[in-house]
Amino acid sequence: MAHLKVDNSVECEWCYEMVKLRKLAQHREKECEGRTITCRFPGCNATFRAWERKEHERFYCDYKKAQKKSMQAHREKAAAVKELRETKKLEQREAEEREAKAQREKVQAFYKEVEFNRKKRAVIKEQQAKDKKAQEQAAREAEKREAEKLRKK
Repeated sequence: MAHLKVDNSVECEWCYEMVKLRKLAQHREKECEGRTITCRFPGCNATFRAWERKEHERFYCDYKKAQKKSMQAHREKAAAVKELRETKKLEQREAEEREAKAQREKVQAFYKEVEFNRKKRAVIKEQQAKDKKAQEQAAREAEKREAEKLRKK
């Protein structure tokens, strides 16, 4: 029971704090750290002293434990999704690089073929020029022989 003092203050038997007698009921109901309270989180019906609230919420509260598990599961799922996205991005990037490499190889093959055809045409033109020279030479020699035959006659 509360101990009466001369200035109308009494000691609360739950928290041992000095409180005015007229405010003792209010103190015990709303302010006293020694009062018994129920956990404020839904689904957790634990009762404890008000001064134990922080410890209860941190270590023992079923709601907080479930919330931590849920958050951990969410973080793990988010990490897995992020990893999957990064893997897909990497695969997409690799596919794009392969496609770009294939395109470069096609372009290089095209230019190689163009260069080959250019050289081939140059060789053909050179051969045609040689053939033309040879024909002209042969025609001149034939003309010379004809002219000599005519002179001899």
